[in-house]
Amino acid sequence: MHIIKLDATTSTNTYLKESLVGQHVENFTVVVAKTQSQGRGQRGSQWISESGKNLTFSFLCEFGTLDASHFFWINAYVSVALWRSLRDYKIPDLAIKWPNDIMSGSKKIAGILIENSLTGHLINHSIVGIGLNVNQSGFMGVPNAASLKMVTGKEYDLNELLIHIMVTMESDLGKLSLLQETIWETYESHLFGKNIPGTFVDAFENTFQGTIGGVTKDGRLSIQKQDGTQVFFRPKEVKMVFGE
Repeated sequence: MHIIKLDATTSTNTYLKESLVGQHVENFTVVVAKTQSQGRGQRGSQWISESGKNLTFSFLCEFGTLDASHFFWINAYVSVALWRSLRDYKIPDLAIKWPNDIMSGSKKIAGILIENSLTGHLINHSIVGIGLNVNQSGFMGVPNAASLKMVTGKEYDLNELLIHIMVTMESDLGKLSLLQETIWETYESHLFGKNIPGTFVDAFENTFQGTIGGVTKDGRLSIQKQDGTQVFFRPKEVKMVFGE
């Protein structure tokens, strides 16, 4: 594992992508920055992080022969590896919010952004970006966000936490070609909001009531509406509405 530490960059994902141009980069190379000026989250949102308080990092994961139809398995493996890493620190009420956020109770503590590079129908590598709220004490204007410190009352060593996460990532993602069902079972069994009635908004801004039943192997969220109709959504096609 090779770790590149930066004081500041626009985006660790972008920095790592640019590093791949015209040169060899060791698999599982990690780029971590104290500050990102253009950190990105899901749905094109900006990832806001107080400098030096949290973990904002990206790493390279090479596959070579992973069929593109299995792209969502990467999401599942990364989400489960991060969930497992935080479970080791006894973070309370951990859950995976589809498609790949990590929650503690009803608070978001981490977000994952995965960018895949394809050659034909194969994924040859992915750049995985992770933003983990660690020692920040508050998130002005973001009521559903929290940090590890906020939910446990403890301060964390960022370098120790990063290495622990990456050891777990390297172990789990090294088995990705096997498409292990146990990873999928863990992802689904710890899915945030599963089997609990909730409120959702679709891409057309229609609000409806329903219950999450699970996630298909190609990454679609299964929701049963109040009238019994089962509907499926791809990422960015639906969002869950939940309180503080």
